[in-house]
Amino acid sequence: MLNIIIGAVAVAPVTFLAWIAYNWMGKPILDVRFARIDALKAAELYGFVGYGYEENEINAARSALSNAAMSLRALNRGQPWIAKLYCKYLHYDLELASSVLMGLVGLTGANLSHDNTSRRDGSDAIHVLLNASQHMTTERIKVIREKIATTLALPRG
Repeated sequence: MLNIIIGAVAVAPVTFLAWIAYNWMGKPILDVRFARIDALKAAELYGFVGYGYEENEINAARSALSNAAMSLRALNRGQPWIAKLYCKYLHYDLELASSVLMGLVGLTGANLSHDNTSRRDGSDAIHVLLNASQHMTTERIKVIREKIATTLALPRG
């Protein structure tokens, strides 16, 4: 019986340290990862909703895109140092990605010409800014990085 009590007392500090590590280190990183996945999903699912869609589809697209943008922006502005280090290490630009998502909100439901590439550029920029551009060619990534560097080349909010 004494061995059980000693074992329980010995495990308590380890459990406490694991709880601290999860809440101060793991949870902020998981929040960034979930927001990143949600932003990528929103850009893919709703980034191309344009003229001709029904009003409820346009409103759903605007809502999903703006929620993803607000989530990224809130995480960027209020995240702890461990999440900032994680984003810097993996080359995530949450602030600019949220700005491009808000630009896509503005394009949702808009009647653009067929040769206008704003929606495709915005969606690709989200992928580049959140380091999810493995499906893109190196030439396309280079073009998108040049547009990211140019202030008015991408839709921004």
